[in-house]
Amino acid sequence: MKIKLYHYSNKDLKIISPDFFGENSYTAREKRISPLPRIFFYLEPKPEEYHLENTKYLYTSIIDKADLYDLQADKDNLKEKFISLEDLLTYLKDNYKGVIYNLGYGIACLFYSITPINKIDLFINPKKEGGKNGQHELL
Repeated sequence: MKIKLYHYSNKDLKIISPDFFGENSYTAREKRISPLPRIFFYLEPKPEEYHLENTKYLYTSIIDKADLYDLQADKDNLKEKFISLEDLLTYLKDNYKGVIYNLGYGIACLFYSITPINKIDLFINPKKEGGKNGQHELL
């Protein structure tokens, strides 16, 4: 099964890459928690987060859900097997393309680059999915 992932950025990207990990305030904070490079996505567009308020672009990517470990379901009890987040993330990177978890909204974290299938300029097209006025149009 394929799922859509949503990534917000002020950069005009052709590829969404963990090479930029730590360059904005959110990922800089995450880098202090674990330096393992990764990219963050939402599982739904337009989450209510203050740091996305003035973001220029919304990128949509598609990935096989089987390539992502569902940490909320945690079928392999990895949260019990690994004491440190660094060890858990390293294991996940060695065995999956990313991980899904929940912070009150669905998040996907990828360890590898991905090519977006769509880019919306939220300043030009505010009515598109995830746009500034909160309306959604499906891609």
